[in-house]
Amino acid sequence: MGYKIIVLAKQVPDTRNVGKDAMTAEGTINRAALPAIFNPEDLNALEQALQIALSENVAVKVADLEIKRTEYAKKGAYAALFPQIDLSASYQRTIKKQKMYMNMGGSPMEIEVGMFNTLNAGATAAMPL
Repeated sequence: MGYKIIVLAKQVPDTRNVGKDAMTAEGTINRAALPAIFNPEDLNALEQALQIALSENVAVKVADLEIKRTEYAKKGAYAALFPQIDLSASYQRTIKKQKMYMNMGGSPMEIEVGMFNTLNAGATAAMPL
């Protein structure tokens, strides 16, 4: 949803440096004798309107997200330059060993195969060129 913001600003005489010719004979302000400035409250309203417009502008939001995306891409590119180390390990416990039966020279023979505990470990290190 887009916002349409209108700020009305008024020019007022600068009364900070009032001289002797600042007042007319009728008791009103001589606008020609004082420099014109924007009403300070109107300037605050203009600044608020600009702040709202920039915070709600889709193009500004997209640009901010694009900056964040490029920062993450830059971090990813730096990370690819570091060495990589991978470690892995596994443990296996056998409840009952496997048995093989063989007939060797007329007498049957039973052989247990395997181990009760098996531990495997490995490490890999890589450095990009």
